[in-house]
Amino acid sequence: MTSPYRWALTALRDLGLNVFGFLLMFAGAALLGVGVRSGMEKLVGRGHLWLALVFVALAAAGFLLGYAIPPRPDDLLSHLTDAYSWHFLDLLPGVGVNGALGWQCPVDLEGGRRGAPEANS
Repeated sequence: MTSPYRWALTALRDLGLNVFGFLLMFAGAALLGVGVRSGMEKLVGRGHLWLALVFVALAAAGFLLGYAIPPRPDDLLSHLTDAYSWHFLDLLPGVGVNGALGWQCPVDLEGGRRGAPEANS
């Protein structure tokens, strides 16, 4: 049996890792968005409207391609980002994005395996 001190230390470590993963995912998405926007603004500022349109279309295609390619079963980062995205969208009041998309929670927090990704049967 583990001591309460060891349990609290493990819980704090897990909490810290979850907060770090959350911040890392959203910081990465924000930096990507800022990069695309600043690149487009530079092209529009120089008068290259068609090149800006192509740049945005390629960025959108790359973004969508990232979701079109199925993740490897051992790729836990994709499960983590899906779970954070689902819970973030679930927190938005009155919007109901997850229900509108029919997106089920990728992580079962109620079953016997808390926090573990659901097995694909």
